[in-house]
Amino acid sequence: MKKQKVYISSTFRDLKEYRTLVKSLFENQLAASFELCNIMERMWDDGSQTPFVEECVREVQAADIYLLILGNKVGSFPPNETRTYTEIELDTALADKGKKIFCFPFSTFEPTQLDNPAKHAELLAKFAGKPTHPFANPTELRADLLECLLPHIPIHRFSLPAKLLSPNGADKPTVFIGREDELREIRQRLDDCGKLMLINAEGGIGKTTLAAKYWSENLYAYKHNAWLFCENGIVNALKDLAPKLNLDLAGMDEAQQVAALKHALSGVHDDFLLVLDNANDDDDIRVFRQTFEGFHWHVLITSRCQGVLENEQELPITHLPPLLAKALFKRYYNEDSLDFEVLLDRLLEAIRYHTLLVEIFAKNMQESAELGIKMTNFLQKLEKEGLHLGEHSFEVKTDYTIAVKAKAATTDEILDALYDFGKLSEEQRFVLLSLSLLPAEPYTLGFINSLLANDSTRTDLAVRKTLKSLSKKGWIAQTENTYRLSPVVQDLLLYKNHETLETDAQALLDRLNYILEADAYNLLRIRLSAAEPYAKLLYQINKSLEAYPSWDIGSLNFNVGVYFNNTGNITGEQYTYTQYGIIYQKLLATDPENLSYKNGLAISYEKLGGIYEATGDWKNALVNYQE
Repeated sequence: MKKQKVYISSTFRDLKEYRTLVKSLFENQLAASFELCNIMERMWDDGSQTPFVEECVREVQAADIYLLILGNKVGSFPPNETRTYTEIELDTALADKGKKIFCFPFSTFEPTQLDNPAKHAELLAKFAGKPTHPFANPTELRADLLECLLPHIPIHRFSLPAKLLSPNGADKPTVFIGREDELREIRQRLDDCGKLMLINAEGGIGKTTLAAKYWSENLYAYKHNAWLFCENGIVNALKDLAPKLNLDLAGMDEAQQVAALKHALSGVHDDFLLVLDNANDDDDIRVFRQTFEGFHWHVLITSRCQGVLENEQELPITHLPPLLAKALFKRYYNEDSLDFEVLLDRLLEAIRYHTLLVEIFAKNMQESAELGIKMTNFLQKLEKEGLHLGEHSFEVKTDYTIAVKAKAATTDEILDALYDFGKLSEEQRFVLLSLSLLPAEPYTLGFINSLLANDSTRTDLAVRKTLKSLSKKGWIAQTENTYRLSPVVQDLLLYKNHETLETDAQALLDRLNYILEADAYNLLRIRLSAAEPYAKLLYQINKSLEAYPSWDIGSLNFNVGVYFNNTGNITGEQYTYTQYGIIYQKLLATDPENLSYKNGLAISYEKLGGIYEATGDWKNALVNYQE
């Protein structure tokens, strides 16, 4: 197996004792897994053997692991440089978001020994917010080094790679950025938590990529392995193992097939890694666990489900942080323009840093660029029309399309496959769609029940049961006290249900208008202090239903306007009555003689006129009164 290259960055003379220790550690205990870059052995502070800066940079870039040992000295400066060699090396390492970086500073610096206090502070500042491992003596440095590096040592228990029992294995991820901590966590939990663990997240966050990385880095850690795509059920997927187990399942019913598989797999013993990818049915996972209880394999499950196993057996992951999401995008597409960074930040915000969307939209930009489409045009379309790109959706190849056995798919097709709402029950669809009309924020069960439950078929208990089922299947995120819909799922729900959205939204609008019912001056059913969380929903509801003007959405704006008037929120009041007027203008355009619509528009002008008059804007007050 290829050894990992390690670059040690430090000054030489003052840290000679520590460098000798580290060099010995890598040449002996760690020699099987790591090899040192030799360039630092030729770097003396007197400059007599100073290498070119470019050589340092190349060596750092080629290294898999970068170690900085920082004492009291910052070292020498290359000719015509304001940065020391150490700082240049550190900056180079930090620019590679996929590189493993460790900093080992003295636990206590001696102020009188600092050669350049300002530069010393600059180096330390570059590690602000990142893990550091202070040490006071060589023994502590050795212990810290081993603690940091041991999780990165491949476990080679066998001389040959694992024998594949499934028709296909996992391809090594083409790009793997971040997730190093999660990768270490997988092995630890498999060893410590009952040999079964589940990586959970919403679709496209990187579950399969993380599992594939673990698979590829542990080919020599197991005697057998199998990778099964479980979209159609775990038991069905397990049947794919039959040929390599010399098992003929023909003529058997389901129970007999399962019994035969259990008997055949009993001979595999402990040295077996089984990956169940895309196992998104919580009942299916429970049945598998019960059926194969007593086997001692390592079973790694990727799923949208949560709360299926014990807490310590589940590893929830989220999208990449902004800096890593940006690095991932730039792996596939970049522009040499002054405003590209700002546009990229806007794009990543628009797709909510969603890992798979970052990749597929970057690859889509590659294709778009050939047609002369720049980032600014692409972003305008995305912000205006949402995640589906229509004719600008090009075929792209990703690790995800490989996993689902598709050589290539358009960005729109990937989204459709990733979020298949067709498998939801009608009640699940109703709850999800109702939540998609609201701001994508956490809500308590009590608040959601106040909006969705009724006294007949949709009881508080029924809504709770539906929320729990959606949470376990990964459609919504659940904490101890709240439920939250992902903005990405929200966007796709609204897009895919646009033909029925007006009808689907009716129950929510009816309920909100009942809660916030008002006459011309006051709320009639709820105290002002209790009305605020309901009133806050209006902005997103208006945005979600902008294309569907109705009397009910108009009434909601009016009622919230009364709330804002009573709480002294003039800006909010002006917004609601402006929207109220826009809604009735749209309604009048469909039926110009409708007296109810004309009356609604007149009320909006009257209310707006009163607001402008109260703020001393006589000109706009007169315009609205005249209307």
